Amino acid sequence: ARAPRRAPRAHARAALSYEFDAAKSSWPASKPNTLLNVVPAGELHVVERARQFHGVRGPGWFLAVPGLDRVAAVVPTREQSVSVPSETLATRDGGGVDADAKALYEFVDAEKAAYSADPAVAVAELAGLLLQRELATLVSSQLDGASDKVETAVA
Repeated sequence: ARAPRRAPRAHARAALSYEFDAAKSSWPASKPNTLLNVVPAGELHVVERARQFHGVRGPGWFLAVPGLDRVAAVVPTREQSVSVPSETLATRDGGGVDADAKALYEFVDAEKAAYSADPAVAVAELAGLLLQRELATLVSSQLDGASDKVETAVA
């Protein structure tokens, strides 16, 4: 008789859900194109011409040819936050501590942000990993006064 096959173990972070400032149903957000387009303050619009990158438009207005040009992505440039859910992390001496984090980020390159996977999820995962790494170097007795040290290491 054959032994039953074990299901592969899922990565522990894959099951975590992250809380974002705004509801992000799909990344990147896009908008319909008109002849005269207005870009509000705090946003950048990535424009494609014939499905190829054409340029990034900042706050103000710009002309676009409907049917030829399209606003492929609306990238927010204001600071945003993402919350990493609470989880039990191990310290150097084997003790456990419940920790959560809130990461602040903002986009600097709209073209790279528009053509990548959801950057907010990547920021949340990175913040969780940095928090885990920093807490793994501490001993349980050091946790009381170490919050400033952990914050500066993760930042």
